Amino acid sequence: MCFAAVCSAICCAGSMLCNCCCKGLSACGVPAKNFPKAAYVVTDILFMAISVALMYTFRPLFRDNDWLECNDASGGGYACFGTSAVLRASFILFLYHILILLLLIPRG
Repeated sequence: MCFAAVCSAICCAGSMLCNCCCKGLSACGVPAKNFPKAAYVVTDILFMAISVALMYTFRPLFRDNDWLECNDASGGGYACFGTSAVLRASFILFLYHILILLLLIPRG
């Protein structure tokens, strides 16, 4: 019973977020057929912002702790939490777009 209520609340919140985004894009003059393109741009900006934020928060945090270290190929120590973390996030976003492209090719 409680699980169903939580799922319903999550679904309602997602629906409200989607409706707000659609109304905002419509108010900006973006045609409905371009909503997925705008969603990809927003998703990319969000993921890159998260990776940059983690770069500045996790790197000092793990400098003092030895329980999580990068492998030697990444520079060892805590070096993988620097610029290479943002590069890895960019590469993952590149793979994400390739996957979306491969999924959309049969539809075209």
